[in-house]
Amino acid sequence: MLLLAVVGFVGLGIVLKMNGYPAAQTVHWTPIAVNLRQYGHWFLAVPLLWAIYAVISHRIDRGILSERVANALGAILLCLIPALFLYAIMNPFTRPLLIYVPNQNSVETRPNAEHAPEYRARQ
Repeated sequence: MLLLAVVGFVGLGIVLKMNGYPAAQTVHWTPIAVNLRQYGHWFLAVPLLWAIYAVISHRIDRGILSERVANALGAILLCLIPALFLYAIMNPFTRPLLIYVPNQNSVETRPNAEHAPEYRARQ
């Protein structure tokens, strides 16, 4: 779990830095990517806390402190941590400014009768 958290944090940092984080003006960063980059180092505490919980559960072994609950929680965390980082790595940003939106005053958006001579003159 610790290794997955470190690899995810470093991988996300690499992907974000390669795309110009934080200085890129035209990029809209997704909130999960930004939050994981800024606060993802706290995921390093999750394996430690789970290990403490697993040791206590092994010794007490009843109710919510049973080994089955500790094992299930460990499996969930083992899937959840890399899934969060992989999602953030694969979808770190959107670039809405790269979508073509024609200007209202451009030749292409005016009625045909108005811009026919200009359009023919361009060709």
